[in-house]
Amino acid sequence: MRKLIIGLFFAALLLLSFVNALEEDFSSSPSIIKVSTKEGENVNYPVNIVNSGKERSLDIHSSGQDFISTDKSDLTINENDVGNFNIILGSDKPGVYVGNVIVSDDNKALKIPIILEVESKNILFDARVRIAPKSLEIEPGAELLVDINVWNIGSSDKRVELEYYITDTKGKIIISDKESLSVQDSLAIKKSFMIPKTAEIGDYVFYTYARQGSSLGTSSLFFYVGDFVSLSPAFSFNFSDYAYFISGIVMVLIVGIFLFNYFTDRKLLQAVEWKKRIFDIKRMGSGNIHEAISKLIYQRELLGKAYEKKYIRKESFEEGGKSIDSSIKSLKKKLL
Repeated sequence: MRKLIIGLFFAALLLLSFVNALEEDFSSSPSIIKVSTKEGENVNYPVNIVNSGKERSLDIHSSGQDFISTDKSDLTINENDVGNFNIILGSDKPGVYVGNVIVSDDNKALKIPIILEVESKNILFDARVRIAPKSLEIEPGAELLVDINVWNIGSSDKRVELEYYITDTKGKIIISDKESLSVQDSLAIKKSFMIPKTAEIGDYVFYTYARQGSSLGTSSLFFYVGDFVSLSPAFSFNFSDYAYFISGIVMVLIVGIFLFNYFTDRKLLQAVEWKKRIFDIKRMGSGNIHEAISKLIYQRELLGKAYEKKYIRKESFEEGGKSIDSSIKSLKKKLL
């Protein structure tokens, strides 16, 4: 039993090593970036990469957008350390720009989604968007609900053109709309947009323009489109995400079953051996009686040691002991 426990202990350590392997990862801080600036100005945004495993070398690159650049193209981080680099964002043309910076090694690619809002130097109208909490995470085919506030900052012409866009994090527009409104001082409106049923799972951006002539005010927000758990969820599982963990559990089970069977078979063999000895003792009836009695006493001691070491069960020990005592008693009668 002691060896079985030791074996399971080492198997558990093996499982922990698999769990630790899963934990040896890296992450970014922040995980998403949203920056506002003026046309023609650049912003340096610092990013920390937290390495929770052994030393690793990482590649850094943007996904093809010219409004993003980085001060490093690669980064080496020591074991359980933090590395950093800067993302430089900017554009000469007002608008909302959406893209990503990718940080990767041979095993993982980490995506950092980015929104850059570039406003004109002189703004006549500005806007702020707020997505209803229940729409921050919605399913494909669901309705996105948005609250929009518009302010007239200093235009004598009260007419403003509002433009609405929904894009993925690569900047691909999936929904666009616009309307012209009159804004005396401020205006609050509600808008709804139907997310296509064919929309891919992932992060999306909603943004709006408050445009009048060369003046452009902007506002934007991230939201997420995905399949979410219902009251009676269907279990969804991606084996590749848990391959190491599952392998560790299977290995522990295999080792545990092997050790259990090994020690169980060993006990059974010991029990069979002792039963054979008891059978031989029962057959003993003539010859040197004193020698026979001495052998029986010795066999009784061995039986006790086997029981102490858990090689035989209590029932086998008691049955064998009774048989030996009975044989000794019979032999002693012959000496009378």
